[in-house]
Parts: sequence; C-alpha cells; structure tokens
Amino acid sequence: MKYIITLLCFAWLQVSWSPAYGQNDISEVKDSVEQEKKIRFLALPIITYAPETRLRFGASALMYFRVGDRSDKNTQLSTIRFPVTYTLERQFKIRLSYDIFLDQNKHIFTGFQEWFKFPLLFWGIGANTPDGNEELFTTQAFAFNANYLNRISEKIYVGVGYDLRLSDVIEVDPDGQLSTDGLVPGAKGGTTAGINLIVRRDDRDNNLSASKGSYVQAIMGIYNEFIGSDFNYGFLQIDFRKYWAILQERH
Repeated sequence: MKYIITLLCFAWLQVSWSPAYGQNDISEVKDSVEQEKKIRFLALPIITYAPETRLRFGASALMYFRVGDRSDKNTQLSTIRFPVTYTLERQFKIRLSYDIFLDQNKHIFTGFQEWFKFPLLFWGIGANTPDGNEELFTTQAFAFNANYLNRISEKIYVGVGYDLRLSDVIEVDPDGQLSTDGLVPGAKGGTTAGINLIVRRDDRDNNLSASKGSYVQAIMGIYNEFIGSDFNYGFLQIDFRKYWAILQERH
C-alpha cells in the first residue's frame, strides 16, 4: 500500500501595476478603476511524499489578471500558473499553464507546456491486469498543449486544440515487461501528436472560486500518423463539476 503525505502552505503576494499619469487631481472614480488594473500573484509552497519519489518539494506561482477593459467584471479573470517541483531522487516537473478570457468570455485560450523527469507505474496492457504486475519506470518528456474555444451561446463553447508529447523512457525494471523489446508499444518512448475537439458548457459564477453553477466539458482526441504521431489512437474525456456554497452569508 502506498502512503502519500501532502503538506500545502500558502502565502499571498500581491503586486500592482498601473500606467503613470501626470495629473494630481485624479478622482475617486478613476482610482477605483485603476484598482482593477492590478496583476496579482499567489505563491504556494509544495511539499509531498511518495515511495517512488521520496520527499518532493517546490513552489507554485499563480498570476491572475483581467484582459482588456479591466473594470468589466463580465470578463472572467485570466490566469497563468507556474509550478516547479524537485525530488530527492533527482526527479523534477516544470509546468507553465494558462487560461486567457477575452471580450466578456467570448474567446478562451487555454493550454500548457511541461518538462519533466518523473516516475510512473505500469501494470500491463488491458483492463484486468493484476496488482502484482506493477512495475516502476521513469520517463523524461516535453509536452505542449494549446486550445481555442469560441462561445456560440450564453453558456456553450466549442473549440479545437493541438496536443504534442515527446517522451523518452530512461529507466525501467530490468525484470519487467518494459525491458522486453517489442512487447509493449511505446516502451522506449516516442512522439504522440493529436487534434482535440472540445465542447464546453460553463455557467459558474466565478472560474477561480465558484460558489454556484456547473461545468461540463467533453474532449475527443484523435492521434494519428498524419498529424505526426508515432501511435494511432483516440480518446473521449468528460469532465463534470457542480458547485454549491457550503456556508451561506447571513443578513
């Protein structure tokens, strides 16, 4: 049995930016608008433990801001996330992800870039492999993902994306299935590249800290040699979330 202990401590760090004005009589109304032009940062130290990594530590930075008319709260806050972690086994993960909302959420750009050297578990091919088949391997990879979504009605978005992963398996169990040449496709790594078709329904009241509403997204991925992939396959991923406010404010 594996035990994973995670300790998350967080601290707020807020940084503001606004253009300079050569006037001394700025009104209170203008001051309130300028408050919306802040770029804010959240710093989150990370400490985790797992048997295959031992102690893992790092930090995650979150930058959030409003694009365009920053006083228009009908446009959701855009975010950029940058977590970096390192383990006592000399493994690492570096990831940069973003969600950009434009023009009152009519256009959304989302994606990530990731570089990592990290252990993964493999049990074999199929849905009924026994737990005793578990073997550990380490892969070093670069991943790139970029998506665009367009709002076609008040709550519905459709979009398309591109997904690329370049991986190299650098450590395997010498007695495991991955060490046998030709037994498992992709045992030495390779390139996966595909096109994602996306449908999303989103009526949350806030994309960062929702207290009501729901989020449903379906992604169909098509990975094929004509896109540049070493492997041909597809998948369907469905993400459903429902939000409730646990503590209601009393008046």
